[in-house]
Amino acid sequence: RIYGRALSSLSSAAEARLSAIHPEDRERVRSAFEREAPRRPLGQSFRVVEGVRTRWVEERTFPVLDAYGNPYRVAGLGSDVTRRRELEQTLQQTQKLEAIGQLAGGVAHDFNNMLTAIMGATDELAQMVQDPEQQALCGLISSASDRASELTRGLLSFSRKGKLHAAPLDLHEVIRDTVRLLERSIDRRVRVFVELAAPTAVVVGDPAQLQNAVLNL
Repeated sequence: RIYGRALSSLSSAAEARLSAIHPEDRERVRSAFEREAPRRPLGQSFRVVEGVRTRWVEERTFPVLDAYGNPYRVAGLGSDVTRRRELEQTLQQTQKLEAIGQLAGGVAHDFNNMLTAIMGATDELAQMVQDPEQQALCGLISSASDRASELTRGLLSFSRKGKLHAAPLDLHEVIRDTVRLLERSIDRRVRVFVELAAPTAVVVGDPAQLQNAVLNL
């Protein structure tokens, strides 16, 4: 069942089993088997191809010795570990996202502290200068700081952990915030197009969790 082949076809020739193994894994499995299996127990993981389906197999082989201690056969056990491999990959991806969230939260906190100083100094400067051109420059600094503050709020929302906080929120706004966050972090050759057309976009949910879901998608 694991190999997707009849037992008689697998046992008919040594090459029959190897032909079922994924081409990228085949030589590694062959080499290790010929070098190690006749002398000592051997454990290997590899992919088996059946049509368009690929399975992960974990195989353990060991030599069978005769009365004089010489190997005359190799026996083995094979297990389908495809589901386990998929779960491991999912766990690794989750751990990566958690690490990114922690990093984003730390960066956002530090950046927020800098922004507070910039915005405070800009407000004081705007009260001190009278020249219209200088006033306009202060307005530009203030506007840029506001946009940067929106970005840090998005990062903090992405990194926030703890209990869920259900509240009415606009999904269109969640998507807009997520896209703003994405546009600053993805390859600049990638363009994001947004089409918001839900007749009723307000739902009750946790903003951070929904933003995470959209960001992952």
